[in-house]
Amino acid sequence: MSDLEFSAVLHRGRTFLGVRDTAPVGAYTWRDLTTALNPGHPRNACGVSVNTVGATVFVKVLTTQGDVFENHCTYTGTGALTCPSGWTAIIRP
Repeated sequence: MSDLEFSAVLHRGRTFLGVRDTAPVGAYTWRDLTTALNPGHPRNACGVSVNTVGATVFVKVLTTQGDVFENHCTYTGTGALTCPSGWTAIIRP
């Protein structure tokens, strides 16, 4: 699992989580986290971050009003993502 890189981006109001191999560096595979399978994505997202803890990737978005929402995915050693949850509001910074 150490040969994987995760990134998150906002594009046209949608949040995507990407994964790619790093040895050698490969192309990203992107997963849209704003689909009906992941309900609750805020409409006014303006910033995004990503963090990994064990085999879980946490994606957080910041809204223009200062609210923060979080989603998470688990991954396998090959980078296959499972994102069964929706977005949850968390305490503001």
